[in-house]
Amino acid sequence: MSDQATFVETFTVQQFKQEVGTSKIELIKSPKTGKYFIADAAGNSVAAVSKKISKASELTDPVVSQVIGDDGEEFYLMHNKGTGGNASERSW
Repeated sequence: MSDQATFVETFTVQQFKQEVGTSKIELIKSPKTGKYFIADAAGNSVAAVSKKISKASELTDPVVSQVIGDDGEEFYLMHNKGTGGNASERSW
């Protein structure tokens, strides 16, 4: 996974489960690295988790984005939903 990424598309958790064809996803912490990843119902790794997430409780509004690293590698990344760096001026 690269430090620079181009976000292609963002999915809700439910949409992501449909995208990868699984009934559930699980947040798993690697005992070797201490980093989190997302596994499907069969236990296969299907997404990375943002480096900004150091505790499971920090995933408060998770979404999964399809991204392309600066090395051309395509992958899925779970992170908290953001505002794209722009603060909302109004909402309805």
